[in-house]
Amino acid sequence: MKKWTLFDDIDEWHAFVIGFSCALWCWKKLPMPMDYHNPLSKEYHYYAAGGGVAVALIIAAIIYTIIRVTGG
Repeated sequence: MKKWTLFDDIDEWHAFVIGFSCALWCWKKLPMPMDYHNPLSKEYHYYAAGGGVAVALIIAAIIYTIIRVTGG
């Protein structure tokens, strides 16, 4: 049975950072390139998770700002 690992490969980190950065700065979700020689083609779930974490941080920052402004 294969051991479950998380971020044990540089390609996993790379896909996560690309997804995170794209969600923060692009705002337009760009498709992850799936070229034949692209080593990230099997790491799409890390790309999607990076985008999800970025969106969650944006939402948390908005909620925090609203709470601070309204004095709640």
